[in-house]
Amino acid sequence: MNKGASTVGTRARSQRVRFTPAVLEAKAPRSGRIERRDDISPLWLRITTSGDRSFAVRVRIKGQRQPIRLTYPERAHISNLGAAREWAIKLDGACRAGRDPREEKRTQEVAEADERQRRENSEFEKVARAFLATKGVTKKNSRPWRPVTATAYARTIHGKFIPRWKGRPIHSITRDEITDLLAEIAETAPVEANRNLAVLSSLMAWYQAQRGSNFTSPVVSGMAPTEETPRDRVLSDDEIRLVWHVAGRSGVYGGIIRTMLLNGTRRGEPAAMRYSQVGADNLWALPGEFTKNHLPLFLPLSGETLTVMAAQPRLDEQDDLVFSVNGKDPFNNWSKSKERLDRRILRRLRAQARAEGKDPAKAKPLPNWTLHDLRRTAKSLMSRAKVRPEHSERVLNHAIRGVEGTYDRHSYEDEKRDALERLARLLRQIISGEQNNVVPMIRSAVR
Repeated sequence: MNKGASTVGTRARSQRVRFTPAVLEAKAPRSGRIERRDDISPLWLRITTSGDRSFAVRVRIKGQRQPIRLTYPERAHISNLGAAREWAIKLDGACRAGRDPREEKRTQEVAEADERQRRENSEFEKVARAFLATKGVTKKNSRPWRPVTATAYARTIHGKFIPRWKGRPIHSITRDEITDLLAEIAETAPVEANRNLAVLSSLMAWYQAQRGSNFTSPVVSGMAPTEETPRDRVLSDDEIRLVWHVAGRSGVYGGIIRTMLLNGTRRGEPAAMRYSQVGADNLWALPGEFTKNHLPLFLPLSGETLTVMAAQPRLDEQDDLVFSVNGKDPFNNWSKSKERLDRRILRRLRAQARAEGKDPAKAKPLPNWTLHDLRRTAKSLMSRAKVRPEHSERVLNHAIRGVEGTYDRHSYEDEKRDALERLARLLRQIISGEQNNVVPMIRSAVR
């Protein structure tokens, strides 16, 4: 008797009914569960003893024997009844057509996870860090960046780009946004804006090469905000004398300046100079990883350069770097040191004006000069000292083009030594204020 009553009760609880608010909010059973089927759709309602209410469908996939049960993702309520009915009808039709909604859901979840991962991997910050991690080796047989280049790239990317586009997919960065950023930078630093664009262009081109047709760099030619003209600034004799004397009281930075004038180097080359690189006959051999064109630099150092080196502080005999503040790291405090040097130069100019009975307030800073002007000045001084152009070019470590550069493998050590001795001799005359700037020619042996 009890068994029959139980069967009747179960059937009564699973009958078809019209889903009304009263049905959906029916009292929870004391035991078992209540199940009702919608009278106008394949939707089911289940109410458990805990009061949980859920919509579901029970359907057999075409070609399969066992039916499946799929649950609607939201709690059953009159407010979402319409959406649940549409969901049930759609799933019922898919199953009758032989499609498995569970497999389709798994496929969709995998695709969504892949898309999230793709978006995360394409966030500008992650792309930028991956680009920096290449250290310039972005293609087969490509050369790594020089340390100074790697530092400059990292400073630009971390200082300018990541704060602006952090969390943004790289695909979402538009050309207009890049143009706006460059315009902001160009207001105070026109040339720096061009350099920043070069870094961003390299980053975007690298990512485009990685992604193929899935990404197109928004950087195009003609976006540089400033038209640059080659500098032609060469320091006059008075300016050379002034810079030399002030550099003598400017510590490690001043030593680099003097070395640049004496050898025509770029600033990063003496910054990377080590005592262990100076060998027999005072020949300085700087590896190509520290030069702009990646060509090893070989310079026979003059006595004046050796004097500058000897004046540098050396905290420990084991310290190998010549120009270093702490003996461990290459000098890198360029901007602030240049500002301090310019202030010292201005103070010296004011003192000179005062000594000459002039108004020191009218003294002006040394106009429009950069450290790279010292390299151009050294080249000009070598020409003035009658050094042959092909020899001074090799002192500057410029790549020799054409057939000569391909087939002439001579080291030119003697010629470079002579060129640097002539340069040092002329600098001595300029610094001492001698009027006679004629450099005597070295006589060749009579055969």
